[in-house]
Amino acid sequence: METMEKSKKFRPVLYLQEAKSELLKVHWPSKKDTLRYSLFIIGLSLGVAIYFSLLDWIFTLGFEAFISLGN
Repeated sequence: METMEKSKKFRPVLYLQEAKSELLKVHWPSKKDTLRYSLFIIGLSLGVAIYFSLLDWIFTLGFEAFISLGN
């Protein structure tokens, strides 16, 4: 029973060693890839923002026209 309790204890040094070992296995993207992905995300975000802004503007015009028909 005592050995089971010891194996469940948190050991910070072992944890950090294992974390370092896992991080060394990671294939990190190059600076060029990171820049390319970042620019893609920024461009995509701007595109979506413009799309929804235009959609909002079109619906606003439509609703204003619809409301003015009642007057």
